[in-house]
Amino acid sequence: VVNVAWEEEQPHEPENPPDPPDPVDPGNIANDEMWISSTRDNEGIKIEMESITPIKPLIEKSGSQITYVIKNKKPMDNTGISQSIGAGKLNLTVDNRIAGQTTIKITMPAGTQYHTRSENGGKREVLVIPNQIVKIMHQAADSSGESIILQTLAPSEFSSKRIGDTLEIKLKSTGLGLEQKRYVYSDSPVIKVMSLSQSGQADPWTTVKIDTEGMTDYRIFGTKDDNSINIVLLADAESIEQEDRTDIVVLDAGHGGKESGATGFGVQEKDINLAITLMAGKILEDNGVNVSYTRSDDSYLTLTERAEYANNLNAALFVSIHNNSFTSPEAHGTETYYYAPISDLELIWQKEERARLAESIQNQLVKILGRKDRGVKQSNFTVLVKTKMPSALAEVSFISNPTENELLCNKNYQERAAEAIANGILEYLGK
Repeated sequence: VVNVAWEEEQPHEPENPPDPPDPVDPGNIANDEMWISSTRDNEGIKIEMESITPIKPLIEKSGSQITYVIKNKKPMDNTGISQSIGAGKLNLTVDNRIAGQTTIKITMPAGTQYHTRSENGGKREVLVIPNQIVKIMHQAADSSGESIILQTLAPSEFSSKRIGDTLEIKLKSTGLGLEQKRYVYSDSPVIKVMSLSQSGQADPWTTVKIDTEGMTDYRIFGTKDDNSINIVLLADAESIEQEDRTDIVVLDAGHGGKESGATGFGVQEKDINLAITLMAGKILEDNGVNVSYTRSDDSYLTLTERAEYANNLNAALFVSIHNNSFTSPEAHGTETYYYAPISDLELIWQKEERARLAESIQNQLVKILGRKDRGVKQSNFTVLVKTKMPSALAEVSFISNPTENELLCNKNYQERAAEAIANGILEYLGK
């Protein structure tokens, strides 16, 4: 993808999440065939092996490796599976070099908790790595406060309460994983000690207790795009407090003037961006939203000027509208970005809002345009870094893809893209 939100930035390859596998029709499966799939849901990571007759595997467990030896079954696809587990990986390989036998080997990071089960009368074998904490990150921000992020395999329900200077967070159906049970932060401005404990095995709960000193305010929230629980603690609440925002929504048509943005098949991104932006603004205005534009014609602004424009208005929201490009014409789909790194206390304080704005826009774009869902992601685009209010950057489609290029040149498609972005903003605003 051309990193269209940066000036003079070199192209870089986009993250391209694999398409979900097509559902298997059991009516087209022979007795000696089976299919293998991987899913990630609230239970955790699941590896499933399924057939129309009982599989009857020989299961061998050795530390962090489990092997299924299956007679008289051949997989429909020999492609392996790889899933991230924190800093490590789950890897599945298939070996059917021995006639009449398939060996499936699954390796996981040392110490990974898992369990196996048979379902559907033995026609489905399941390996489950239950939801658990896979990474803990801590960042202190001068003397004003600090933040902790707990990343889990899957989204976790949680509750929290404050008892004096201690915060207690309980994670439902979530194990401790391989993380330490005690962390001491002797030089931190707020946190002194954090302890973690797990209760139960079949349905584990993890309790996180944070002992603090001098905490004036805190915020705890979850974000879906990275399965994280974000804990922000302040020693100086005034350091990130902002004056009440206006009701203005700033729409930013990417590029303009001397900067054409991505190009493809004679089309300049700046023109498509502007058309969609003005249409989206009209829909918002018709719904009673106060809209302002960084540009309403083919003018040029630097990225910093765009952010400063929104900051000077003390806007409620900032949404930048772009279209994508990549060296391969096969790249396609829709993605939306936000930015709230743990290293920036002011932005991490807004993470829930920024993520929710990006998710609302992305969901509407995928729903209305029907293109591939490339997901919600974080990236340090200048307009997202420098805006002081919740902000998002939408990449509607790929100008470099012949099909999507043709769609982007169609006014009806532009109107639908504008409707999706406007709907996402209205949904976020609760209108």
